[in-house]
Amino acid sequence: MNKLTYLPQAANKCLKVEADTPEELFLGTLQGMANLLKEGSCGGDIPSQLIHKISICSADFTSLLMDFLCQTLNLSQSYSAVFCKLSIDQLETTSIDGCLYGHYVEEFIHEIKSIESPEGTVQQPETGTWETALVFGI
Repeated sequence: MNKLTYLPQAANKCLKVEADTPEELFLGTLQGMANLLKEGSCGGDIPSQLIHKISICSADFTSLLMDFLCQTLNLSQSYSAVFCKLSIDQLETTSIDGCLYGHYVEEFIHEIKSIESPEGTVQQPETGTWETALVFGI
């Protein structure tokens, strides 16, 4: 008989996002990551100080979401900024084009070192909502 127990790791932060549309899923994961970097950074009406165009192509939808988050994290670290808003010009199964809107921050609360999708996929269950679970290595 085997007994498996999954223990939370102190060095990781988990995020589950549910959304009605694929566009809202991208926005939800973007804001979730921004709030890990700097808590409360996406609250209120903070004016955008940075606008960055994005154009990403990937093998499938889950890879596209992960590549989007990794590119956004790289931009956040490069500019010492968080990105809370997203306008999408085009979103398909393997590509996204649009603009990220962000603002500078003094410092990050957490330094994110990795992003993983333990379930390995973005799902759209019978309820019709889009969902994913992410693990951020801190």
